[in-house]
Amino acid sequence: MTRRIKTMSGAALVAAAATLGCVTLAPQGAWAEKPATSTSPLSRAQAHFNRGDYRSATIELRNALRANPNSVPARLLQARVYLRLNQGLPAQTEVEAARRAGATKDSTRHLMAEALVLQRRFADAPFWTVRRDWPDDAPIHAAPDAAPPEIARRPVLVGQTIEEREVVVTADHPDGVYVIDGVPLVPLLRLAQEANATPALLAENLAAAPVQVEKALAWLRLRGLLPSLTSGAPAP
Repeated sequence: MTRRIKTMSGAALVAAAATLGCVTLAPQGAWAEKPATSTSPLSRAQAHFNRGDYRSATIELRNALRANPNSVPARLLQARVYLRLNQGLPAQTEVEAARRAGATKDSTRHLMAEALVLQRRFADAPFWTVRRDWPDDAPIHAAPDAAPPEIARRPVLVGQTIEEREVVVTADHPDGVYVIDGVPLVPLLRLAQEANATPALLAENLAAAPVQVEKALAWLRLRGLLPSLTSGAPAP
């Protein structure tokens, strides 16, 4: 088996993306564009990318961005090209450009996290040390029924930094989920267990829209996390 943990390019990146709350991607919203035609530079770039021809993909993406510098799909595809080439800094630059053009942080957390990891900007942080030194013969995921849901502390992306925060760990998400649609799950879970909690009150306390809170609550209910949860970390 390849050294997926020590190189920070295999399971660690997958784990980081999952931990960062990449379960729910925000809709395209304001930055949605017309579908690329089969003859457009963006469409050709995607085809080159799918074949692993990253040089040709970059050429087509330059043409696409010359025509529309604020094309979010083109910026994000260029970021993915840089990530495949293990170029963290230019990938970060493209993600930041996509965000300025209208991409949401929720939908680009996984790309930003991978770009930062490739730059080894957090190589000495305790949580990355643990992942880097993970034994290669250890299973990546536990069996689906191996453990009940719990709360644990994991590395997540907060703004431009990676910090340890409480996440919800379930059988289908063993690396933990931090947010759903922008709503942090652990604070929501604790507030929802209080008496007289309503979606409107929860939204007010968490500074979120009621529809966002409803989506996060639905995610928790679907996994049987309301009204109780086994906690691996003590609740305040």
